Amino acid sequence: MILAGSESRSLDPSVDLQVVIFWTILTLAGLGIVMSLGYLYRRERDLNWDFQKPDVPHDDHH
Repeated sequence: MILAGSESRSLDPSVDLQVVIFWTILTLAGLGIVMSLGYLYRRERDLNWDFQKPDVPHDDHH
């Protein structure tokens, strides 16, 4: 007779899980660095478009 008393039914994490977590963290860090460099480049070159500027008050025309 086999008793299923204290044995866990979950699977143990494999080594592949650690590799996936490592590459996920590395990819997110790399993406954050690229986005930060793009933001700094845009800010340094003063690359702004008209839709990013504050609106002119409309009541000055009356």
